Amino acid sequence: MRLVILCIYNREEAYDRMREAQLVYLRHLHKDRPDLMKMVSYYFIMSAPIDEEYELDEDNHMLIMRGCETRIPGILDKTMTAIRIMLSSARRFDYLVRTNISCCIDIPHAYRILSDIVPEHPCVYGGTFLTLSWRDALNGIVDGRHDGTRYCTGTFIAMSERLCGLLSDEPMDRTVIDDVAIGKCVKAIGEPVHEVSLSHVMMVGPDGFDPRIMAFCNNTNKQERSIDVDRFRRIIGGMMSDRGDLRRRVV
Repeated sequence: MRLVILCIYNREEAYDRMREAQLVYLRHLHKDRPDLMKMVSYYFIMSAPIDEEYELDEDNHMLIMRGCETRIPGILDKTMTAIRIMLSSARRFDYLVRTNISCCIDIPHAYRILSDIVPEHPCVYGGTFLTLSWRDALNGIVDGRHDGTRYCTGTFIAMSERLCGLLSDEPMDRTVIDDVAIGKCVKAIGEPVHEVSLSHVMMVGPDGFDPRIMAFCNNTNKQERSIDVDRFRRIIGGMMSDRGDLRRRVV
């Protein structure tokens, strides 16, 4: 199985420090698990005012696309642009995971979980599912238009290559946050979709208790991102000391 992981990133001090920790972990895996990492491609994806359509730095796991960083529709735009780049390149994949820089993914364990999926349909959509029923102006949810939308939260969205291909050809709602927009598009593609709930193998929260394949480091006080960075580093250290397995309490 070939796996691509796209990690939403932009240049801020806290995110830069998280990326540095992630790079240490990725280099550790390349040394410790070389056979696995031949099957995994990991890219931090960001937008910048560059001349070319995109720049790919394999050594530093960086994919920079021409554009400007915004929340809406910027995160969705760079997600879909990166997916189209992956589809048009020689990097064929079975699954693509879209995550963000505040998340620590236990790559070996996530790879095992995804490898075990036996889909009923070639369109696979997996993660922690929510059904939207609230208002959130920051994320473009200002009225009832999106009520009832079932979607995977943006910390970990797993999609098969077939689903990525279909989504890349569909118009998206660029007025709402990316994970909701993707969920709306999945519903509209007109093909059967095999949903895989992964909430039982995730811990989406800041505490890092038994997070299985993913831990989310983003506390509610945005002014204290140093807390997130410290926790992030401890989780990364735990993944490396446990040979890439987050199934122990590491913070």
